[in-house]
Amino acid sequence: MSCIFSISCNLIISSTPHKRKLNTPSIDPKHVFTGKFAPEDEMDPTECAVIEGDGMLHSSRFSNGNAIYCSRFVKTYKYLVEKEVGAPIIPQFLSEFYELEDVFRFVIISLWRGLIGKMDLKHGIGTSNTSVSFFANKILALGESDLPYIVNVTEEDDFETIKRWDFNGVEQKDIPVTYSTKNQTFVHDFAITKRFTIFPESQFVFRPFKKMLGRGMALNVDRNKVPRLEIINRHANSSDEHIVKWFEVPGFNALHVVNAWELCGEDAIIFVAANYFTLEQVFNAIDKVQYTLEKLKINLET
Repeated sequence: MSCIFSISCNLIISSTPHKRKLNTPSIDPKHVFTGKFAPEDEMDPTECAVIEGDGMLHSSRFSNGNAIYCSRFVKTYKYLVEKEVGAPIIPQFLSEFYELEDVFRFVIISLWRGLIGKMDLKHGIGTSNTSVSFFANKILALGESDLPYIVNVTEEDDFETIKRWDFNGVEQKDIPVTYSTKNQTFVHDFAITKRFTIFPESQFVFRPFKKMLGRGMALNVDRNKVPRLEIINRHANSSDEHIVKWFEVPGFNALHVVNAWELCGEDAIIFVAANYFTLEQVFNAIDKVQYTLEKLKINLET
């Protein structure tokens, strides 16, 4: 990183002419990378859980001895509504929905702005802060709670948000999946092999009534719960009693999966994932979370 910091302020100067003036960089290049470094007309960042902030895209291009760096918020419907108001008004369900006051604020503001035609939640409340994908010849900013947003890189190496993409109105085919969990478990990731789909079930559980009553987050940790892996045969008939197998894996809280594959010559699966030990700190103190990368061998015959 020190070599990046040593790059002079021409980091944001393009080798090609620009139609508009670029942002003025900080005198100290370190501030360019550690600060927000956003245009004047963009909304300041708000306090929220690390996974619930508004999505921001970053890009770097090195060419002919020059470099271009750009960062822009994805202009989601939520972002545009809150920018117009000048404050966050759509609560995030993990970081801003703790008390009854938050519930009433969301309901009152949504009803009022809906009545005057200033807000329509059918346009989505997602943040597009999860990942970026290139699909159907489009650059998509993805979010777990909403449809993707199409973004474009301009000739000036800048980002622009085009629109929220509903796949051109094409109705998506529903694929029935047999999946059952204990105590409404939070499932964040899964893996797919040639024949199987693997869902990890952690000690994170949902308590929706706790949220509705304004008594804190709906997502809680149940240390008495034994984590499990659910393995679904992707090619079995729905009537097959062996379509789903459960395996208890005590102490294995897999939130993010790295890979999984089937072993040749054996009826077994290798499952690689990050095992989180301090679940209580995932949303409140992400820098203190302890985890290890672990590999499990699952014998499907047992």
